[in-house]
Amino acid sequence: MNIHIQCLSLIVILFTLNPLSIAELIEFIKRSGKNIKIAVFFRNLTLIYILFIVLSFYLIPQSYDIKMPMNSLWIVIGILCAPLVILLEILTSYIILKLKGEEFSKVKIASKWVNCSVKVTIYTLLIGILEEIVYRQIWFYLMVYILDIHIILVIIISSLFYSLNHITLGKYVVIQKFISGLIFSMLFYLSGHAILIPLICHGLQNLIVVIRGNMNGCKG
Repeated sequence: MNIHIQCLSLIVILFTLNPLSIAELIEFIKRSGKNIKIAVFFRNLTLIYILFIVLSFYLIPQSYDIKMPMNSLWIVIGILCAPLVILLEILTSYIILKLKGEEFSKVKIASKWVNCSVKVTIYTLLIGILEEIVYRQIWFYLMVYILDIHIILVIIISSLFYSLNHITLGKYVVIQKFISGLIFSMLFYLSGHAILIPLICHGLQNLIVVIRGNMNGCKG
C-alpha cells in the first residue's frame, strides 16, 4: 500500500480519536467555568463530527465505499439489536455494581444529560449516526484495507475509542459503550460492511434512551 495513503489514514484516525474532548475544550474556553448549555455543547460536537467526516472524505474519498446489506434480514436484525444493546448496557452496570457490593439504584446513567429540549434530542440522534460513520465506516476501511490490521483488532480498537468518547458521562458508561461498540462493530462486519445496519441499531437505541430520559426528566 502507498505510504502516502497510509500516513493520511493515520492522520484521519488521530484526528477522529476523541471529538468529545475537543467539544469540551471549546465549551470550557467559551464558558470559562459557567454552566454548560447542553444544546450548544451537543451542537458543537455535531459540527466537529461533520468537520472530521468532510476532512476524511477530502483526504481519502475511497473510505466512503458504502455497501448495502447482503439481504433485508439484516435490517430486522439491526432493529431488534437496539433494545438488546440497552439491556446489555444495563446488565453491565448491574454486574459491575454487584461485584463492588454497591446498590444498582445508585447508578444514574448519564443523568446530567437528561434534557427535554427538542434540539438536544435531534443532536443526540445525529451524533449517533455520525459516530457510526466515523468509528465503523471510516475506521474499518482505513484499518482493514489500508493499514492491514486484523479484523478482530479493528473491532476492539474501534469499540474502545468509541467508548472513550463517552468518558465525560462516567466510568460505568465507558464500559457500557465498549460493549455497545462491539455489537455495532459486529453488525457492521457481519452484514458485509453495510453501515446502514449499525446506523439503524444505534439510532433506535439513542431514540429509546432519549425518549425514556425525557419522560423521567420532565416529570413535574
